[in-house]
Amino acid sequence: PELLSQVKTKAIPKSDECRERLRATITGNTLFRHLTPEELDEVISAMWQVNVKAGETIINEGDDGDNMYVVEHGELDVLYSNEIVATLGAGR
Repeated sequence: PELLSQVKTKAIPKSDECRERLRATITGNTLFRHLTPEELDEVISAMWQVNVKAGETIINEGDDGDNMYVVEHGELDVLYSNEIVATLGAGR
């Protein structure tokens, strides 16, 4: 918590409806479960939407991970050595 207060985030404009969808999607996630409501608001404020088409690659194995993705609709496959090891859906 102390370190989080030192981080400056850029707020991305979004509707109240979008904020509530994000809150509902990530509230139970292990990464966010420990955050206070104020900290969660700050995280949600910094999120932005990325639309992905079916079959499109989001990130390749071995790439540096500089973003976290939340699935709002649909499913995505997680591949390791070109083998599907998981399928993630909304909120994952």
